[in-house]
Amino acid sequence: VEERRVLTRLENFVNSHPGWSELCHGHLRRCVSSLLGEEYVLYKEKLNLKPPGGSGFAPHLDTPSLRIALGKDGPSTFVTVMVAIDDMTERNGCLRVVRGP
Repeated sequence: VEERRVLTRLENFVNSHPGWSELCHGHLRRCVSSLLGEEYVLYKEKLNLKPPGGSGFAPHLDTPSLRIALGKDGPSTFVTVMVAIDDMTERNGCLRVVRGP
């Protein structure tokens, strides 16, 4: 059996690309900050690459893992923003958002 390695995630790329940098540090930051009434900053960016037929992610909350990583002195409020770079349909595996606990 031949082992095949597939790239499935990119992180820490925003500052290396002018378009992504303007989108995240500029447009999205201004939108989120304006909507929520206080200044927000980018903490982490991640680009998930999901090839056809690949498995998705189990239902989860982003906030608990960030709280563990940052500890009690970290921020108490987090906002997750998703930017789809391909069409999202039920057939190709769109994101589902559900009411939290």
